Amino acid sequence: MYNFQYFDFVELFAQVQEQFLGLNLLFQILILIGLGLMTYGIFALIYQVIKAAFTLVFEVVKQSFNLAITVIKSLGVIFSSVFDPRPKYEVEA
Repeated sequence: MYNFQYFDFVELFAQVQEQFLGLNLLFQILILIGLGLMTYGIFALIYQVIKAAFTLVFEVVKQSFNLAITVIKSLGVIFSSVFDPRPKYEVEA
């Protein structure tokens, strides 16, 4: 169990590098490819989360504007039918 306050990351990196360089070249290439794919996967996941968040915010704002436009149109129809400035003519049959 290490105390991270006094943990020597340089020594750990040197040990990992020594073990890595002691491996076969094929294993080194496979490990590097795996690390690259993991890094790509992490960044792709972060991209998808940010994209989903922006899409969610955009859809909420769009629906809010649609609701506001619908309410304004409805109020316009109500007020135009109540306060109709045109004269009322009686239709004679």
